[in-house]
Amino acid sequence: MSYKEYQLGEIETTYVQARSALQCLVHTLLFLRAPGLICPREAQCDHFNMSYANCQGFEDNIMVEKSIDAFLHSLPKAEAADKKMIRGCLTVSFYERRKTKAYLILSSEEHVVFEMWMLPICIRPAASTNLFAGQQEAESKLRRQMHKMFEIVNGQVDHIPTVIYYFKISSTQRNDNKRESLSSRSFHTPSFSLA
Repeated sequence: MSYKEYQLGEIETTYVQARSALQCLVHTLLFLRAPGLICPREAQCDHFNMSYANCQGFEDNIMVEKSIDAFLHSLPKAEAADKKMIRGCLTVSFYERRKTKAYLILSSEEHVVFEMWMLPICIRPAASTNLFAGQQEAESKLRRQMHKMFEIVNGQVDHIPTVIYYFKISSTQRNDNKRESLSSRSFHTPSFSLA
């Protein structure tokens, strides 16, 4: 089965701003894809003059924060000090679980991805540009990416399952010549419920 794949534009931030940008994008996406009735709360970005909707439960928030932490800690901080750009991509995959029958009484569970979002980020050295201008540019790009998410989600929805589905956050790091690293990290996958 094929799935829908969306790649947002790359956001360029400093290492300190990267956490806020990724929190904003991931939580906005989870808010937009949460099925059923939800009770979002407003969360303020730490390094940008904007807020986003946060609707996940306590465990989901911890999982998102751990995923972002692991991604940022996997990036080589020394390269940023040496005036090299560091590129990486956080991927949020939405999938449903399907039971498949193998032999006789054995069965297995298959994860069927129906939608995948790529959230690329480029981390520049803090001293490489005017911080105020860089922050304004990053904030503007972040707003555009959030609007793009809303446009996409409000478009075609026939690929979204009507059953409970789950999400997974994974990450890859790229060096300045944009080659993908061999390692990719996957994290805990909580479920969305149709409460």
